[in-house]
Amino acid sequence: MVHPMLSEQDEARDPIARSRELTRILRKREIPMGEIIDKTKGKIKQVAGTLTGKDKLKADGEVDELKGRAKGAVEDIKHAAKGAAK
Repeated sequence: MVHPMLSEQDEARDPIARSRELTRILRKREIPMGEIIDKTKGKIKQVAGTLTGKDKLKADGEVDELKGRAKGAVEDIKHAAKGAAK
């Protein structure tokens, strides 16, 4: 993957600069706690539903996980919109 800030030649010559640039980019996109909590809660419910044989609990877990993914997608879109506006 070539980042717009670094050319392929720059990446090959200076992997440390590439690492620093990627770290800077990743730090800008903070993951909201709601996303993490919903995904984790969903996974826990799915496992508990599977272990206990309760399909409703497992389905609730899938819904929670999807809700967390949706929150993450919204944040990604917001981040992309801010980047495009600059």
